[in-house]
Amino acid sequence: MRTVSRRCVTRLMTGRRPSTTGVYGLAPWFHNIPELRELDTLAQYFAQHGWKTLSAGKIHHGRYGRPKNDWEFDVTGPPTGVRVRPESKLVNTPSDHSLVDWGEFPHRDEDKADYIVASWAVDQLQQEYPKPFFLSVGFFLPPAPC
Repeated sequence: MRTVSRRCVTRLMTGRRPSTTGVYGLAPWFHNIPELRELDTLAQYFAQHGWKTLSAGKIHHGRYGRPKNDWEFDVTGPPTGVRVRPESKLVNTPSDHSLVDWGEFPHRDEDKADYIVASWAVDQLQQEYPKPFFLSVGFFLPPAPC
């Protein structure tokens, strides 16, 4: 598994290449680009055609995937993030940022936000829906050890 950049998510959710959207990295969000503000995503297209749309976790960057007034999905599940961290840094790196500190430490998978997101997604897959549905699920953490 590898981390997917905003460029890849924008490409997947809009069907447009970076050379068309101008999104080559983590920013900008395509809806913040005036020419693309009205561009529908895959989820919006499905919703317009009668599908139920669900999402959880990190689908678009920023706020771990969702703005406060999310309008892209019918149902939004839990956000993702780190949630559980080691008591002290595990490795020395040039950056003091906690997301640059990688390694194994004692914890329970159940305490991680990605576990909560995955559990929510499994629950959704076990539901019976009266119409087709689109479920997008994004995870925050790469597998350890990184």
